[in-house]
Amino acid sequence: MKLIVGNFKMNLSYYEIEKYIDFFKEKDYSNVFFAPSSIYLQKFVDAGLYAVAQDVSAYEVGAYTGDVAAFQLKNLGVNYSIVGHSERRKYYHDDELVNKKIIRLLEQEMKPILCIGENKEERDNKKYLEVIEKEIKDAFNNIQKEYLKDIIIAYEPIWSIGTGVIPTNEEIEEVIGYIKKYVKEKYEFDIKVLYGGSVNNKCIETLEKIENVDGYLVGGCSLKYEEFENLINNIH
Repeated sequence: MKLIVGNFKMNLSYYEIEKYIDFFKEKDYSNVFFAPSSIYLQKFVDAGLYAVAQDVSAYEVGAYTGDVAAFQLKNLGVNYSIVGHSERRKYYHDDELVNKKIIRLLEQEMKPILCIGENKEERDNKKYLEVIEKEIKDAFNNIQKEYLKDIIIAYEPIWSIGTGVIPTNEEIEEVIGYIKKYVKEKYEFDIKVLYGGSVNNKCIETLEKIENVDGYLVGGCSLKYEEFENLINNIH
Protein backbone atom coordinates (compact mmCIF):
# COMPACT_ATOMS: atom_id res chain seq x y z
CA MET A 1 0.00 0.00 0.00
CA LYS A 2 1.42 3.38 -1.01
CA LEU A 3 2.11 6.09 1.56
CA ILE A 4 0.31 9.38 0.92
CA VAL A 5 1.36 12.52 2.80
CA GLY A 6 -0.60 15.76 2.54
CA ASN A 7 1.66 18.76 3.20
CA PHE A 8 -0.55 21.74 4.06
CA LYS A 9 2.41 24.13 4.31
CA MET A 10 1.32 27.46 5.92
CA ASN A 11 -2.36 27.20 5.01
CA LEU A 12 -5.81 26.67 6.57
CA SER A 13 -7.41 28.47 9.49
CA TYR A 14 -8.42 26.90 12.79
CA TYR A 15 -12.01 26.50 11.57
CA GLU A 16 -10.94 25.05 8.22
CA ILE A 17 -8.81 22.53 10.09
CA GLU A 18 -11.79 21.53 12.24
CA LYS A 19 -13.91 20.88 9.13
CA TYR A 20 -11.02 18.98 7.56
CA ILE A 21 -10.62 16.72 10.58
CA ASP A 22 -14.37 16.11 10.83
CA PHE A 23 -14.32 14.95 7.22
CA PHE A 24 -11.49 12.44 7.66
CA LYS A 25 -11.73 11.25 11.27
CA GLU A 26 -14.29 8.51 10.64
CA LYS A 27 -12.61 7.24 7.48
CA ASP A 28 -10.25 4.30 7.42
CA TYR A 29 -7.16 5.45 5.52
CA SER A 30 -4.28 3.71 7.24
CA ASN A 31 -1.82 4.84 4.55
CA VAL A 32 -2.72 8.55 4.65
CA PHE A 33 -0.76 11.07 6.71
CA PHE A 34 -1.43 14.76 7.31
CA ALA A 35 1.22 17.49 7.74
CA PRO A 36 -0.52 20.63 9.03
CA SER A 37 1.11 23.62 10.69
CA SER A 38 2.61 22.56 14.02
CA ILE A 39 -0.09 24.36 16.03
CA TYR A 40 -2.67 21.90 14.64
CA LEU A 41 -0.75 18.66 15.09
CA GLN A 42 -2.39 17.81 18.41
CA LYS A 43 -5.87 18.08 16.87
CA PHE A 44 -5.00 15.47 14.25
CA VAL A 45 -3.48 13.15 16.84
CA ASP A 46 -6.52 13.50 19.11
CA ALA A 47 -8.79 12.64 16.18
CA GLY A 48 -6.87 9.41 15.60
CA LEU A 49 -5.32 10.60 12.35
CA TYR A 50 -1.66 10.17 11.42
CA ALA A 51 0.11 13.49 11.93
CA VAL A 52 3.40 14.53 10.33
CA ALA A 53 5.42 17.58 11.34
CA GLN A 54 6.49 19.86 8.50
CA ASP A 55 9.86 20.47 10.13
CA VAL A 56 11.82 19.92 13.34
CA SER A 57 14.58 21.73 15.21
CA ALA A 58 18.19 20.74 14.63
CA TYR A 59 18.72 21.16 18.36
CA GLU A 60 17.81 18.79 21.15
CA VAL A 61 16.53 21.35 23.68
CA GLY A 62 17.26 24.89 24.82
CA ALA A 63 17.00 28.57 23.98
CA TYR A 64 15.91 28.34 20.34
CA THR A 65 12.88 30.61 20.16
CA GLY A 66 10.32 29.47 17.61
CA ASP A 67 11.74 25.97 17.18
CA VAL A 68 9.90 22.73 17.96
CA ALA A 69 12.08 19.90 19.27
CA ALA A 70 11.82 16.27 18.21
CA PHE A 71 11.06 15.15 21.77
CA GLN A 72 8.18 17.64 21.92
CA LEU A 73 6.69 16.23 18.73
CA LYS A 74 7.12 12.72 20.05
CA ASN A 75 5.36 13.70 23.28
CA LEU A 76 2.36 14.78 21.19
CA GLY A 77 2.17 11.39 19.52
CA VAL A 78 3.75 12.55 16.25
CA ASN A 79 6.07 9.91 14.78
CA TYR A 80 7.03 11.44 11.43
CA SER A 81 8.55 14.71 10.26
CA ILE A 82 9.39 16.19 6.89
CA VAL A 83 13.03 17.32 6.68
CA GLY A 84 14.85 19.31 4.03
CA HIS A 85 11.84 20.48 2.03
CA SER A 86 13.00 22.73 -0.81
CA GLU A 87 11.18 25.70 0.71
CA ARG A 88 13.09 25.25 3.96
CA ARG A 89 16.34 24.94 2.02
CA LYS A 90 15.55 28.04 -0.08
CA TYR A 91 14.11 30.45 2.49
CA TYR A 92 15.83 29.28 5.68
CA HIS A 93 19.13 27.90 4.33
CA ASP A 94 18.43 24.50 5.85
CA ASP A 95 20.95 22.53 3.77
CA GLU A 96 23.51 22.44 6.56
CA LEU A 97 20.90 21.52 9.19
CA VAL A 98 19.23 18.56 7.47
CA ASN A 99 21.65 15.98 8.88
CA LYS A 100 21.27 17.31 12.44
CA LYS A 101 17.49 17.31 12.14
CA ILE A 102 17.47 13.70 10.99
CA ILE A 103 19.67 12.73 13.93
CA ARG A 104 17.30 14.48 16.36
CA LEU A 105 14.35 12.56 14.92
CA LEU A 106 16.11 9.20 14.97
CA GLU A 107 17.10 9.78 18.62
CA GLN A 108 13.37 9.89 19.37
CA GLU A 109 12.65 6.82 17.21
CA MET A 110 10.76 9.02 14.74
CA LYS A 111 10.76 8.57 10.97
CA PRO A 112 12.20 11.39 8.86
CA ILE A 113 10.74 12.08 5.42
CA LEU A 114 13.78 13.49 3.64
CA CYS A 115 13.05 15.75 0.67
CA ILE A 116 15.60 15.90 -2.12
CA GLY A 117 15.50 17.23 -5.66
CA GLU A 118 17.12 19.34 -8.34
CA ASN A 119 16.26 22.80 -9.64
CA LYS A 120 15.61 23.68 -13.29
CA GLU A 121 19.20 24.70 -14.02
CA GLU A 122 20.57 21.47 -12.54
CA ARG A 123 18.08 19.45 -14.58
CA ASP A 124 18.89 21.32 -17.82
CA ASN A 125 22.63 20.90 -17.24
CA LYS A 126 22.24 17.15 -16.64
CA LYS A 127 23.55 17.52 -13.07
CA TYR A 128 20.43 16.21 -11.37
CA LEU A 129 21.78 12.79 -10.37
CA GLU A 130 24.89 14.41 -8.88
CA VAL A 131 22.65 16.72 -6.84
CA ILE A 132 20.51 13.81 -5.65
CA GLU A 133 23.55 11.78 -4.60
CA LYS A 134 25.11 14.68 -2.70
CA GLU A 135 21.89 15.45 -0.83
CA ILE A 136 21.62 11.82 0.27
CA LYS A 137 25.28 11.68 1.34
CA ASP A 138 25.01 14.91 3.31
CA ALA A 139 21.77 13.84 5.00
CA PHE A 140 23.05 10.36 5.94
CA ASN A 141 26.46 11.57 7.15
CA ASN A 142 27.70 9.93 10.40
CA ILE A 143 24.48 7.97 10.98
CA GLN A 144 24.82 4.24 11.61
CA LYS A 145 23.28 2.03 8.94
CA GLU A 146 20.81 0.36 11.25
CA TYR A 147 19.18 3.73 12.00
CA LEU A 148 19.06 4.87 8.38
CA LYS A 149 16.40 2.26 7.70
CA ASP A 150 13.82 4.49 9.37
CA ILE A 151 14.26 7.22 6.74
CA ILE A 152 11.82 7.71 3.86
CA ILE A 153 12.93 9.78 0.86
CA ALA A 154 10.61 12.12 -1.05
CA TYR A 155 11.91 13.00 -4.50
CA GLU A 156 10.62 16.47 -5.34
CA PRO A 157 12.06 18.13 -8.46
CA ILE A 158 12.10 21.77 -7.38
CA TRP A 159 11.13 22.95 -10.86
CA SER A 160 7.86 21.02 -10.55
CA ILE A 161 6.71 22.03 -7.06
CA GLY A 162 3.64 24.26 -7.28
CA THR A 163 4.24 24.99 -10.98
CA GLY A 164 1.92 22.47 -12.56
CA VAL A 165 4.86 21.24 -14.65
CA ILE A 166 5.13 17.47 -14.23
CA PRO A 167 8.24 15.51 -15.20
CA THR A 168 7.64 12.62 -17.55
CA ASN A 169 7.15 9.19 -16.03
CA GLU A 170 10.49 8.20 -17.50
CA GLU A 171 12.24 11.11 -15.77
CA ILE A 172 10.65 10.28 -12.41
CA GLU A 173 11.32 6.56 -12.78
CA GLU A 174 14.97 7.22 -13.64
CA VAL A 175 15.62 9.30 -10.52
CA ILE A 176 13.69 7.04 -8.14
CA GLY A 177 15.47 4.03 -9.57
CA TYR A 178 18.81 5.77 -9.10
CA ILE A 179 17.98 6.65 -5.47
CA LYS A 180 16.99 3.09 -4.63
CA LYS A 181 20.01 1.59 -6.34
CA TYR A 182 22.43 4.07 -4.75
CA VAL A 183 21.07 3.54 -1.22
CA LYS A 184 21.02 -0.24 -1.66
CA GLU A 185 24.63 -0.38 -2.88
CA LYS A 186 26.13 2.17 -0.48
CA TYR A 187 24.07 1.67 2.68
CA GLU A 188 22.79 -1.89 2.16
CA PHE A 189 19.06 -1.47 2.67
CA ASP A 190 15.94 -0.92 0.59
CA ILE A 191 14.51 2.56 0.95
CA LYS A 192 10.98 3.79 0.26
CA VAL A 193 10.81 6.71 -2.16
CA LEU A 194 7.80 9.00 -2.56
CA TYR A 195 7.23 11.38 -5.44
CA GLY A 196 6.21 15.00 -4.87
CA GLY A 197 5.75 17.88 -7.28
CA SER A 198 2.37 19.15 -8.52
CA VAL A 199 0.64 15.86 -7.66
CA ASN A 200 -3.07 16.32 -8.33
CA ASN A 201 -6.16 14.63 -9.71
CA LYS A 202 -5.30 15.61 -13.28
CA CYS A 203 -2.00 13.74 -13.36
CA ILE A 204 -2.43 10.93 -10.82
CA GLU A 205 -3.63 8.39 -13.38
CA THR A 206 -0.42 8.94 -15.34
CA LEU A 207 1.79 8.93 -12.24
CA GLU A 208 0.24 5.66 -11.10
CA LYS A 209 1.81 3.96 -14.11
CA ILE A 210 5.25 4.42 -12.55
CA GLU A 211 6.24 1.08 -11.06
CA ASN A 212 8.94 2.09 -8.58
CA VAL A 213 7.17 4.89 -6.67
CA ASP A 214 6.18 4.00 -3.09
CA GLY A 215 3.79 6.89 -2.53
CA TYR A 216 3.31 10.63 -2.87
CA LEU A 217 4.01 13.87 -1.03
CA VAL A 218 1.07 16.07 -1.99
CA GLY A 219 0.94 19.86 -1.67
CA GLY A 220 -1.90 22.05 -2.94
CA CYS A 221 -4.28 19.20 -3.74
CA SER A 222 -4.26 18.13 -0.08
CA LEU A 223 -5.74 21.44 1.13
CA LYS A 224 -9.28 20.67 -0.03
CA TYR A 225 -10.44 17.52 1.72
CA GLU A 226 -12.82 16.32 -0.99
CA GLU A 227 -10.17 16.75 -3.70
CA PHE A 228 -7.62 15.01 -1.51
CA GLU A 229 -9.96 12.09 -0.86
CA ASN A 230 -10.57 11.76 -4.59
CA LEU A 231 -6.81 11.63 -5.12
CA ILE A 232 -6.41 9.04 -2.36
CA ASN A 233 -9.04 6.83 -3.94
CA ASN A 234 -7.20 6.90 -7.27
CA ILE A 235 -3.94 5.66 -5.75
CA HIS A 236 -3.40 1.92 -5.56
